[in-house]
Amino acid sequence: MLGLRLRSLLVGLLASLCAIGIISIALSYLIPAPPSRVMIGTAFKGASFEYYGKLYRAKFASANVTLDLRATEGALENLSVCPKSS
Repeated sequence: MLGLRLRSLLVGLLASLCAIGIISIALSYLIPAPPSRVMIGTAFKGASFEYYGKLYRAKFASANVTLDLRATEGALENLSVCPKSS
């Protein structure tokens, strides 16, 4: 078998599986999952922003993400209400 023994093949296979396992565990901790909850400010009730916010909520729901809509008094308040993500 090309000069390789069964024991050498098994050791190589085991080492490869261990390396793949360690790399996958490391990546699962280093690469964070996307958020499952998002919040946006939508201006006052009845505005077009609220309408578009509801459309976005439906799109986000298809990706299993909860979209919270916050009614505000306008753009300046939107900036102060919505927390900054880090």
